[in-house]
Amino acid sequence: MLDNQAVKGERARLFPVMADTSREGRVLSISLACMASVFEFRKKLLASLGQSVGLRTRIDAYTEVTFPQDEDRKTRPDGLVVLRTKNRTWSVLIEAKVGNAEIDPAQIERYLKLAKRNSIDAVISISNQFATQADQPPYAVSKTGAKGVALYHWSWMHLRTEASLLCDTESIEDEDQVFILEEFVRYLSHPSVGISGFDQMSAGWSEIVSLVQKGGRLLKSSTETREAVESWHQELRDLALILRRRTASAVTLRLPRAHAADPKLRTKADLDSLCDEFCLSAAFDIPDAAAPLDVTVNIQSRAISVGMKLRAPEDKKSGLARLNWMLRQLKNVDPDRVNIRLHWPGKMPFTQATLTSVLDDPDCLLPDDGKKAPHSIEVLLATDDGRRFRGRKTFIELLENTVPEFYDRIGQHLKAWEKPAPRMQKIEPENELEEVDLPARSEADKDDVD
Repeated sequence: MLDNQAVKGERARLFPVMADTSREGRVLSISLACMASVFEFRKKLLASLGQSVGLRTRIDAYTEVTFPQDEDRKTRPDGLVVLRTKNRTWSVLIEAKVGNAEIDPAQIERYLKLAKRNSIDAVISISNQFATQADQPPYAVSKTGAKGVALYHWSWMHLRTEASLLCDTESIEDEDQVFILEEFVRYLSHPSVGISGFDQMSAGWSEIVSLVQKGGRLLKSSTETREAVESWHQELRDLALILRRRTASAVTLRLPRAHAADPKLRTKADLDSLCDEFCLSAAFDIPDAAAPLDVTVNIQSRAISVGMKLRAPEDKKSGLARLNWMLRQLKNVDPDRVNIRLHWPGKMPFTQATLTSVLDDPDCLLPDDGKKAPHSIEVLLATDDGRRFRGRKTFIELLENTVPEFYDRIGQHLKAWEKPAPRMQKIEPENELEEVDLPARSEADKDDVD
């Protein structure tokens, strides 16, 4: 259990008094003070660390913390948070970086050992680096000598997004706390603070695109391909946060269960896709949207494709009727860059055409015999700006423009088909009396009766 009397540190303040050079300390102090002040904010953030926070939970937050059980007297975490309930205490050390500074794994390893010696439950890092999940930091560390100490990571953009969502959805009842959180969002949004989203691919991205364009081979073992996949994963996390802010809803990256549990499996799968098919792909779940939002990056064609795949209406039997069901939903869509793709049963390949072509001639997507109907219909927005695709920063800009553009122009307006409720069947009333058809009797039968 943490001995608070032996630990020294400055209490986190909304208005910290610090040297001008202590930018990280100032940002962290304000962030921890906001978390301690706004119940809904700390409840949301700490839930990602597996901690349940109630109204009676006491939270203490400190910066520039020193510990008596510090062997070299040089390890000074940026922050400490302590949660206290009636029956238990939970604590976490914090290491924060802003701007382009990245978390130093060796420093985190020292903090893990310090936490172990002082009975601290966890260590969390905060930086502009992104993590798919809080318990999957974007760096590797050795936990030798720190068994039982959990390790987590937040990005600053994650904190800003969660605060924005709470403000936008009016989830906070207290007006003073709303004001605090709105000012916190405004503060983190200012360029001088050093908080930013992911803004460029890895150093080898341009070379990878050029190599593929020349017909070259990508090696799964190369540093360039692995760093490209890691950059892709960071950008997907940033895209999810962008979509969350733009839609004011809990947008999440859709991952197979095995990939969510094991980041190495996810990295291997994306390395295979990048090297074998020259593609990177992902999907996002948007609450109440008609379908997941799919994103595909094709390095060979230097194109980005964003779309949604909807189940075709089964109550419409012909392929033309099913296609027209989708076209009616796209009446107000600019057909430029929009494609329609029909997926067919069996081994029949999909058919695809631009929306302009389909509006002129819907039959261009349908088989000649007209007997088959598609089982699903996909709407796609494509961009193929080869020059910007190759640039490390311009690729990110292109991606972060195209994905929200699709959802704004098309995705949010699509409606999924729902199987209609069963109809009551008409029951014909039965006649009370029916005519009975008896066989005619022979003369012999008549004699027997007589």
